[in-house]
Amino acid sequence: MRSFVTGLPLLSRSITVRKYTVALARNISPDIENGISIDNSSNNEGIANYDIANDQHQTYLETMRSIIPTLSLPFLPEHPDGCFVEDTLVTLGRTAVMTNPGHDSRCGEVTSMGDIVQQLGMRVVDMKQEDPKATLDGGDVLNTGRHMYVGLSNRTNSEGFRVLEKAFGEYTKVIPVQLSSSSVLHLKSVVTHLDDETLLVPVGQEEILTNMLDSGGYECIKFPDKRLANVVVVNGHVLAQEIACEESKNILEVACQERSLRLHWLDMSELAKVDGALTCCSVLLDI
Repeated sequence: MRSFVTGLPLLSRSITVRKYTVALARNISPDIENGISIDNSSNNEGIANYDIANDQHQTYLETMRSIIPTLSLPFLPEHPDGCFVEDTLVTLGRTAVMTNPGHDSRCGEVTSMGDIVQQLGMRVVDMKQEDPKATLDGGDVLNTGRHMYVGLSNRTNSEGFRVLEKAFGEYTKVIPVQLSSSSVLHLKSVVTHLDDETLLVPVGQEEILTNMLDSGGYECIKFPDKRLANVVVVNGHVLAQEIACEESKNILEVACQERSLRLHWLDMSELAKVDGALTCCSVLLDI
């Protein structure tokens, strides 16, 4: 439940910072221990404890609210994974795509999220109506500010990619990324971005970056601990998982200092037991 912030650097580099206006989240379900966890996930280290998970999630929300207005919806009694709102929506500007999650148990989480963004005045596209065969988890979508990458995984298929391409292709280049390993749940399990020029990836997963680097000319920062490949970047701040690997932490701290980004360390270890990562817990809107 600790949150730490690095000092500002003496030297910095010029980057483009996207400005978000609001974040959406959802409260933890008391049934979180029954959330989905893939059998071969290295995060699966026991049964998630609701009280600890809720405390950690509240600290996450407090940190987000110190940066950006954050709305957290009530938990959904029949959906233990409901706090992982990222998988239900993909947004860009004033357009939101309601996804069709790749695991049947999560489909009931989508409608209430679509209702919220519609109330906020966004144009809402329903993926299931666009193509009933399309499946997509928002955790497979990485928008760097210059490109929108869509991981083709066990949860996201090519039809889902094409729905996003149709919805957002006028505004950004939408690029598929094949995930070959069944141990990788989502694209953002192994790659996120620090700014519009920098990708974060674990050592050993570099093959995923092949067409990402070719299409964008990104700098790549590699970590021995894969958990630091998943960070939330919002309005000049970076939220990262508290870990024991000092080498990985030092790499991220230096990268943030070079870019004048404030770094917050958060313990989200209980949600990791049900395959939850930092990006899973919010949807950032730039409306």
